[in-house]
Amino acid sequence: MRQPLGSLSQKPDFKWEEKFNEPFQDVFPINESMALVFTHRSTAFILNCLSGKPEGSKWHPNLRKFSNVKIHTTENGFVFTSRKGELVGFYDLNLGKQRWKRTEKGLIGSGLGIVNDSQVVIATRNKVKFLSVDSGDLLSERSYRHGIISFKQDGEFVFLIQD
Repeated sequence: MRQPLGSLSQKPDFKWEEKFNEPFQDVFPINESMALVFTHRSTAFILNCLSGKPEGSKWHPNLRKFSNVKIHTTENGFVFTSRKGELVGFYDLNLGKQRWKRTEKGLIGSGLGIVNDSQVVIATRNKVKFLSVDSGDLLSERSYRHGIISFKQDGEFVFLIQD
């Protein structure tokens, strides 16, 4: 439960304190108990925010590509995209490892969503693609003659804004 900053104690107690070998570069909250951590030495892992301990396996993505991660959580994982719009992938929280990743040219910054437990939607400049959450395989796609400049998801609805 989040509290307003003004209501916090002047001397808060730490829930945990942990020393890590690698300094953190970015921390992205996934849910109330987990966060995705990128370190300065190109390591990514899931941090249990309740215990302060890493969970699952660590992986070593090219952090120059992942410095602007988009995360959308589901019951069992999250999807991420790269800053330059080159890569999309899925991390499985139950398995504790990256399930799949695939190269996609021209992803737009807001072009990522989770339709349901089995489908991910991504938007490139001219296409909307539906991918399998399990494998990352292409399920269907639709081309748009006018370029897509923005993508928004509200629950089960997907909105595209074109040139």
